Order: sequence, then structure tokens, then C-alpha cells
Amino acid sequence: MDYLSITSLDRDTLFLLQKYGVKACLLKRDSPLGTFFRVLPDWKEVYSDTLSTVFVRTTGAAKYPLATNPGPGARTVVNHEPPAR
Repeated sequence: MDYLSITSLDRDTLFLLQKYGVKACLLKRDSPLGTFFRVLPDWKEVYSDTLSTVFVRTTGAAKYPLATNPGPGARTVVNHEPPAR
């Protein structure tokens, strides 16, 4: 149900993205969610082709403290920091 709320741009979309700790999304190129991300300052389009586009959340995400700790199931899908040495 939360997936449908996010992809249909329900009023809780930003809350749910924060709740689950979503840091990246692979979307169909012409999706409404992609259009939404393009106008948000804390989401950056990092890849796009004829079928899909990838958005990653930037450091500005702290502006939306809409949820508490996403819990033990949350994970980072895209990590664009270099590995620790």
C-alpha cells in the first residue's frame, strides 16, 4: 500500500520516502514521481536513457525531517561515497 501511495504522489509521499530511508529511485522515464523529483532541490537525476531514469537524494534531505528512524529494514541503494580505506 505504501508503494502505491508513493508512486501515485499521495499527500504522504515525502513522509513515506523519509520513513523508509529511500535514498535512490529507479523509475520509468516518464513517471509522475520523476517529474516530482525534478522540482525538489534534494533529489538529483544522475542517469537517464530512453526507458528509465535514476534519482538520488542529496544532502539537502535533512530539510524534511518527516519521519523517525526508518528501522532495521532500511538500506542505502546507491552509495556515491568512496569506500572507507
